[in-house]
Amino acid sequence: MDKLIIQQLINKLESEFNQLDDFLLKCSKSEKTNLLNQIAYHIISSGGKRIRPLLTIATCKLFDPSEKTLNACINLASSIEFIHTATLLHDDVVDSSNTRRNNPTANYIWGNKSSILVGDFLFSQSFKQMIKTENFKVLEILANISAKIAEAEVWQLELIGNLNITFDEYISLITAKTANLFSAACLCSSILSNANDEQQNALNNFGLNLGILFQIDDDIRDYFCKSEELGKAPGSDFFENKITLPIILILSFADTKDLKDIRNILTQDNKTNQHFTQLMEFFDKYQIKHQCYKILGNFIQKGIEDFDCIQESKFKNYFISLINSYENLK
Repeated sequence: MDKLIIQQLINKLESEFNQLDDFLLKCSKSEKTNLLNQIAYHIISSGGKRIRPLLTIATCKLFDPSEKTLNACINLASSIEFIHTATLLHDDVVDSSNTRRNNPTANYIWGNKSSILVGDFLFSQSFKQMIKTENFKVLEILANISAKIAEAEVWQLELIGNLNITFDEYISLITAKTANLFSAACLCSSILSNANDEQQNALNNFGLNLGILFQIDDDIRDYFCKSEELGKAPGSDFFENKITLPIILILSFADTKDLKDIRNILTQDNKTNQHFTQLMEFFDKYQIKHQCYKILGNFIQKGIEDFDCIQESKFKNYFISLINSYENLK
């Protein structure tokens, strides 16, 4: 995702973003336990781009909202960010991660128990902010998506090491785990902003496909980027036995002889850096990075195919530029 476009959007929404940051920190404080305050502050201020709340507020701006509507969308944005942040705390425990965004993870500093409980606290805060939107449809969407995210996390655990995962199953998993929250950010904001049904469908579709692109790109980068850029060591998915798009494609493209060696690498109980290097050599041989990025094109086109119903504006241009930026990665 293009960092320049994201920064331009953040600059355009500076006032709303400052209000959101203050709100997130205020709502994540406890009068009873300083440990909760420390962990919540650590994860909320850890340098994330806040892409999901950014989409929420920017969607609201597409429809020239009133101050009341904008305030409701900021509540919505905080709810969505709390859901996302809670899942990060839980994910780092499940994955035994020590770093995120070049910083030590909360579970590495304070332990798994504290991280899980603070994640639960942030989930509860998300529902408190949902109620403030005073919109039952929005509540229903966010509640359903929260359940789907949790379900997807369990499904991902079940699929660990399964070399028979299909491309369609992979897309279904990342849709439930990641893309649905992107779509909710756009859809729920358009609902609060009184967009018509056609516009709501367009924003839902945009968010869904942007979220799929975001996760595919993240899965590719895990193999092909350096640790300084990732904020963690490359190959974490490999060492955690997660079957993502690069693995699905190498298993599809490799010839019979190489496939045997690749499957042997992937089924090792104790994977080493040497195994990772060997796999990367096969990736290079079969141009897996290129093959992965070729797949992005379909989702780019799907994301903006219904966008004609959105009135022309600077924010519409940002949305189109954001999803089209993945074209440059192919």
